[in-house]
Amino acid sequence: MKASITVRAQRAFKKAINSIKRAKWSNTMNIVALSLVFILVHTTGALVSSAESVIQNLQRKVDIGVFFLDEASEYDIKIFLEQLDEKKSENEIKDYRYYSEDEELAEFEKRYPGRMVFLRKNNLENPLVGMVEIVPHNEKSDQLIDFLFREEFANVIDQSTLRKDESERIRIKRFLSVANFAEKSGIYIFSFFLIIATGLLFHAISTACKGYEKEISIMKLVGARLNHVRMPFIIEGVALASVAFVISFIIAFFLFFLFSLAIKGLFPDEPTLREGVVNFINNLRNMIYYDVVKNAVIVLILSFIGSFFGIEKYLRKKQIL
Repeated sequence: MKASITVRAQRAFKKAINSIKRAKWSNTMNIVALSLVFILVHTTGALVSSAESVIQNLQRKVDIGVFFLDEASEYDIKIFLEQLDEKKSENEIKDYRYYSEDEELAEFEKRYPGRMVFLRKNNLENPLVGMVEIVPHNEKSDQLIDFLFREEFANVIDQSTLRKDESERIRIKRFLSVANFAEKSGIYIFSFFLIIATGLLFHAISTACKGYEKEISIMKLVGARLNHVRMPFIIEGVALASVAFVISFIIAFFLFFLFSLAIKGLFPDEPTLREGVVNFINNLRNMIYYDVVKNAVIVLILSFIGSFFGIEKYLRKKQIL
């Protein structure tokens, strides 16, 4: 049984290779077309991944840090935390984490061990205060801010610092909305290019079948199963897509590398802008590298689907099914 499967697979591969060689010029054009589409797939995929990374970073900055006042009693802090628990149970906030003065000091020691030596050497008191980091729902952040600015918390939390931070948070939320829009748009464009690639393979395989009309008819006359008829063309489609994907990855990766080199010579009077653009392009190039496995799996699946339906269209048209 295993031997027969191996023989069939070998025959299918041989037929697929012969089919590619037989129509080498049309297949070359198919590979070129697919490579161009896959370059756009790599680029839009990298943009989506970059947008996701930006959203994650911005989301952390949207989190609200609330500092307790020095004069706030433990009882007042406990009441405030109980109200946060209530809001969390009612799904008005996603989560929160309370950091006591001692926890803040321990974190400070990890980051700045040299300064802790100074504090201990001079017998200075803990200069840090407790805080709460709140993760809000984006659509409910305004209600949360109104809650934090209640008069009852004026002697518990540092509302003046919170007010300063809020203006920065508003700007971050605007950037976050732009990044979310870019991510969603990128996903749609990414999917659109994948559909185009699938359509190209569908057309290529359905066209390739026409050149094997006699062979397919003979195979059916001698009682060959439909899977034996389909398999060489499916392998051909997957092979074309695989070659095009590898070529497109190499081209896209080095194109972004060349872009970053070219831009280094631009904006001589704007070093900050130049560095920002170069970092953005390098980030896209890195994303192309990191996403290559994910994109390869997607392309293989879609190439199988496009090839399968390409041969199915021909078989139905010839009423072989």
